[in-house]
Amino acid sequence: MRNFTSSDITVVIPTYNAAKTIAPLLESIFLQKPLPGEVVIVDDASADDTISVAKRYSVRILAQDKNGGAARSRNIGISQAKGKIILFLDSDTCLMPSVIQNVINGFNKNADIHAINGYCYYKPLNKGWAALYKGLVENSWADLVEDWADDSKCINARIGAFTKASLLEMGGFDERYRGAYVEDHEFGIRYSKKYKIFFSKGLIVRHHFSNFFETVKNYWNRTCGTMELVGRYKGVLDSGGVSMSSAVQYLLGATLISFPIAFIMPIFWIAWVFLAGLYIFSIRGLLKRFFSNGPIFGIFCVALHAFYGVVIVAAGIYYKLSKMIKGASL
Repeated sequence: MRNFTSSDITVVIPTYNAAKTIAPLLESIFLQKPLPGEVVIVDDASADDTISVAKRYSVRILAQDKNGGAARSRNIGISQAKGKIILFLDSDTCLMPSVIQNVINGFNKNADIHAINGYCYYKPLNKGWAALYKGLVENSWADLVEDWADDSKCINARIGAFTKASLLEMGGFDERYRGAYVEDHEFGIRYSKKYKIFFSKGLIVRHHFSNFFETVKNYWNRTCGTMELVGRYKGVLDSGGVSMSSAVQYLLGATLISFPIAFIMPIFWIAWVFLAGLYIFSIRGLLKRFFSNGPIFGIFCVALHAFYGVVIVAAGIYYKLSKMIKGASL
């Protein structure tokens, strides 16, 4: 029978130029009842005031001289953590109430639980339509998953809790992935071969989502990273934002870019309308969320979702072509 307490929890937060977001996160942690045993910040050579802001709080700071990426920062946090349970949080999030207690309850539930995924609340910390769109999409998949489901192969590094022993056993995160794009997904694939990853609706954060241009960059890099994972592992497209259903949504959305052709050549209208209908059908679960904030916002979200599909498909094509060119040049 397990008997973990809050003192067994080490919160690990990788930071890089997080001066504007780290204080609200730390405030939300120290409002938790009960409090975690320790909070460890692994700063990845920030160029701003992240460390000076963090020093205002009762945290342990592991400042790095050189930037090594999110994977390396998490591995350092794992190795230096005093707790038996590690709760990973992104530096641009805020904890909702009772998360620490829910982590304890989850791990004490039974001895088979070594990993618990959380999720994001639909209302982002920052303002703007692009941020709200991201919050609605990021939160939507949680509605489709039952509490304590255990079939995920993707961890949520924004808010995910693990036994330290299991993290060490699996060798931690692959430090070759320097960007914060798919390093958590890659680790989740390896981790799930030995341990089940459970999902708890009691672990929830609010998130500061990226703006339009940052999201385009992130989707491009994540798509290329996911394509690389598809080549290395089986069963990559099976969880959360990298599910097969989401891939179909974005693919159908991308086809709507053919509208100018249909406008010039009316013979293509039937095909375009058919594809548009399939796209709307594929995102039917999101439509209520999009239009609950008004018709104009709903139309904006439908169009933005389709545009991000163009970005993702373009990144996939770019990745495949670059691999072909590199292969041909060898």
